[in-house]
Amino acid sequence: MKHYWDREIEKFDKIYENEKNILERFIDIFRKDVIFERAEIVFRFAGKLDSNSTVVDLGCGTGRQAIKLARMGFKVYGFDISERAIELARSQIKDEKINLDFENCDVVKKEYPECELIVGLGLMDYLTTDEILLILRQIKQLNCRFIFSFPYRCIKSYIRFLYRYLTGTKIYFHSPEEISELFRSVGIDNVKMISENLSASVVAHNFDEKPV
Repeated sequence: MKHYWDREIEKFDKIYENEKNILERFIDIFRKDVIFERAEIVFRFAGKLDSNSTVVDLGCGTGRQAIKLARMGFKVYGFDISERAIELARSQIKDEKINLDFENCDVVKKEYPECELIVGLGLMDYLTTDEILLILRQIKQLNCRFIFSFPYRCIKSYIRFLYRYLTGTKIYFHSPEEISELFRSVGIDNVKMISENLSASVVAHNFDEKPV
């Protein structure tokens, strides 16, 4: 996974730009709306936190989401397995004074700091069930809020699956029932389904929204 994202992160990050080849523009049709909409969900829910809260962004990539959260006034930690992604993330804030730390690490094995919110968008897509459970058990101990996205089977997701397969990695799909069972198996309740209108289910814990 590390080698894949070290190689692909700059290409992936072009989703925020216009300099893309024909294939990349085609793939954007099936993923761009998901990426932007789920990020807006995070910012909306983060607005419910106290201004002195700490937020952890798992699989932060080049840091666009983490940077915006830090600019909202939060203390933010951004963790990613890709060394190149963290280099690019740090380069974006080298002249900016915000409360944000980026770290290159395996987010499955990383011990998370005390925080009020953990975010993982586009992360569970690439993790096995056992790896997801390791993350959830640690979150259970921290007793913090969280927002995660899980891809489910639909036409858009299958296009992404094929593209990722051809470029060297795999996507793991999860139905709403499977997602609920993952959380129940580690003793986490009060998990809410925020959106199923995307090619991913977005779930949150300890926020007042529609139950799973």
